Amino acid sequence: MQKKRNEIHKTPNNRLYILFILITIAVLILAIVLFPNKETDPHLVSNDNAVASSVSSQINSSNESDESDTESASSDNSSNESTSESAQISESSEIVAEDNTDSETARIYDLELMDIMNLSFLENPESFTTIDEVIQYVIAETSTDPSTVSVAYYNFLDDSTYYLNENNTQIIASMYKVGLVAMYIDLINQGVYSYDTMATVDDRALSASGEQGQTGQFTLDSLMQQTIMYSNNVTAWALIYHHFGGWSGYVDALSNFTDISSVANIAYQDNYLNSAILLDIFSKVATDPSYSYLVDLMYQATPNQLFTSYVQDGMANKYGRFENVVTDGGIYYENDEPIYILIGLTEDSATSDTFLELLNLRINEWTRYHYVIN
Repeated sequence: MQKKRNEIHKTPNNRLYILFILITIAVLILAIVLFPNKETDPHLVSNDNAVASSVSSQINSSNESDESDTESASSDNSSNESTSESAQISESSEIVAEDNTDSETARIYDLELMDIMNLSFLENPESFTTIDEVIQYVIAETSTDPSTVSVAYYNFLDDSTYYLNENNTQIIASMYKVGLVAMYIDLINQGVYSYDTMATVDDRALSASGEQGQTGQFTLDSLMQQTIMYSNNVTAWALIYHHFGGWSGYVDALSNFTDISSVANIAYQDNYLNSAILLDIFSKVATDPSYSYLVDLMYQATPNQLFTSYVQDGMANKYGRFENVVTDGGIYYENDEPIYILIGLTEDSATSDTFLELLNLRINEWTRYHYVIN
């Protein structure tokens, strides 16, 4: 039985056995060296994690850098877009502002007439530092003899006044009608009359005016409208006779309405005043809301001429013409607020119309540039 067993389990040769053992050990050692067990070596795991962490950090850093660059690029794009949008908005605002400016210019000024007259705006209104410089510019521009004109200007925005020959007394033509209607408004506000009170246009009014017209009974409202809007001399004299009895009574009342003592003697002879006194009359009208009715009529004075030749909006004026006399006076408004008053009187001047037309245009440009726009 033993023998059979030995045959089944032969005893190995010692040399071969030892060689086999050595080879097996060598294979195991080689396997350990070449294929280490990471799970059983905490140092290798830690080192791998450290390397992985380092690589991950580098990758993340790279990604973050890329993202940062992307964000930066996005930010740049956003900034560019924002800048572009801002530029577009700015450009749009400038266009709107320009459109508004153009619209405002077209509203205030008669550009069509200026084009026909080959007339341009002041190229450099900022170069004129005072109103005196503007007026001297107009005198030179129109080749006007300064001794033949009288000017008074008042600026509501800085309370400044300018005068040129303001004490030169002369016929003021139909400008006397402003004081006449203003005093009637006072009488109406005092309850002496109403706008519907009837007054008579008779032969005295026709004779004093030297004109033909319809006689009869008319409301004070209609007489005042005719007197200011159409500069009707017949209706003006009807108003003078209705309450004041004649020219002397009118001058008496005017001396109470404003100070005319400097020209009182000559004023009784005819409608002599000067630009300083007229400036005071127009100032009362401009600053007292009770005269808004009169201002509305002045706005509607027709046809446009002199101060309203080129300044077609915002100017409430009353002009006058008589023989060699051309005059105008007006109050310029923006947003229902008075900005300035201008009185211009001319006598024996070949350039009267041109001077008064450009006087208000240039003063309006200059005043708006320095006090309204800027």
